[in-house]
Amino acid sequence: MNRRKIPFICLLVLLLQIFSNSFCMAGLIDETAFVVREGRKLAVYARHLDESINKMEQIIKSVSPTEPLSISMEENISNWFFSFRNVRRALNYKAVKLENFSRKPGLSDIQRQRALKVSFAAAILWFKSAVYLYDRPTKIKMLDKKLNEANPELNIAEYEADEIEKTVADSKIRDAIDEGFDKSLKLINFSDDFDKFYLSNIVKSYEYIKAKRPPTFIARLEKITDLAAQKIFKEYYPLHSAISVWIGDQKYAPGKKPLISWDRVGEMKDKLKPGDIILERENWFMSNIFLPGFWPHSILYVGTVEDLRKMGLADHPAVAKHLKEYSERDHLGFEKRIIEAVSDGVVMNSLEEACDADYICAFRPRLSEKEIKEVIIKAFGYVGRRYDFMFDFQTEDEIVCSELIYRSFRDKLSLTLSKIAGRWALPSLNIVKKFAYEKDREDRELDFVFFVDSDPKTGRTWFSSEKELINTISRPTFDVILVNR
Repeated sequence: MNRRKIPFICLLVLLLQIFSNSFCMAGLIDETAFVVREGRKLAVYARHLDESINKMEQIIKSVSPTEPLSISMEENISNWFFSFRNVRRALNYKAVKLENFSRKPGLSDIQRQRALKVSFAAAILWFKSAVYLYDRPTKIKMLDKKLNEANPELNIAEYEADEIEKTVADSKIRDAIDEGFDKSLKLINFSDDFDKFYLSNIVKSYEYIKAKRPPTFIARLEKITDLAAQKIFKEYYPLHSAISVWIGDQKYAPGKKPLISWDRVGEMKDKLKPGDIILERENWFMSNIFLPGFWPHSILYVGTVEDLRKMGLADHPAVAKHLKEYSERDHLGFEKRIIEAVSDGVVMNSLEEACDADYICAFRPRLSEKEIKEVIIKAFGYVGRRYDFMFDFQTEDEIVCSELIYRSFRDKLSLTLSKIAGRWALPSLNIVKKFAYEKDREDRELDFVFFVDSDPKTGRTWFSSEKELINTISRPTFDVILVNR
């Protein structure tokens, strides 16, 4: 054996040990730094959750039991839930991530304990958020309804808030929170800054949970009741919809045809501009009996494809996705010009098809070209949504005809909702009333475009005055009375 090589080999082994220890130390430092970073991120999430709760408290203060939610308030609620849900998802991800990390081989006891502390802190904040949702916003009927509606734009599913609340009634999760809190207190080092921060967060959260969560059996009973109500509604709603469609399609005077001809509709086309609001009435339909006022249906005139191109809207994503279908003529061979909500949902239609009626009027909102474009973009965004047979204007996952007008014009027109059969709605007649009330004011929001009146006895139609249009406010809903006038 060559003795001169022995010192070199020993030196090599020594160097390898030094490097190995250095790598291990570096690994320990890296693992410790990782947990510290995750703890700091958790502090940010905790702050976001507090801010979210504070924001909802402000919303709750502004909700009135005697007033409808404004569209801006509806948007605030939907955006709040979107943000709130994302914070919950981040907390859940953090809890799982750190719990998995705690199982990593080679961690020191301190590193493992810190990882578990961060994991549990995230879990307890996640559970606290569900308790808050259960205890505060969903106790208010209007907020509960809004929080549980589907919102495709924000990728929010129907009854998602109820799904979150189920965790409050889950005995396994509740027991795990209680057990985890007791265990975590035993691991606290009161001289460690990390543990002080951790302790302040979990103790506050746990105290809130203990004070606000209901007994397990009550929470379960409430969730069972909610699920039963959802099931009944899902089974009842199609039947209700079917009955509503049948009523809407039935005439109590069979054989009566609409008085307004396609030639008359052709004359209307020359008077209309994109953004105009059209109201119509077709006599003899049973649905007229149940709807308030003389005017049962509202339509938004958006113009031809060429009009959309001239306005620069053809390339806007909300419009472009429907442009091919909008470019196709209807089954009668007429080009599409309007968007309306009918029993089939929010659809694009020709003026001839939509204005198959006995009376028609139109108003022009006094808005800028930019504002009209925004209205049309918003209306196209609703195309394809289901018809709202419950006539609920406080949610937008389903749309009724005048609700399309209400939501498309959003904060651009002051359209007043009325409470009808316990629900807030915008009867089309309210639009005529608005015009009548404001017509002589300089700050009026609507201008008169035309009114096509008719005589059911003779079958004659004619363009009438705005004075006669205003008189329709007092015309009866029941058609037989009209004929006998």
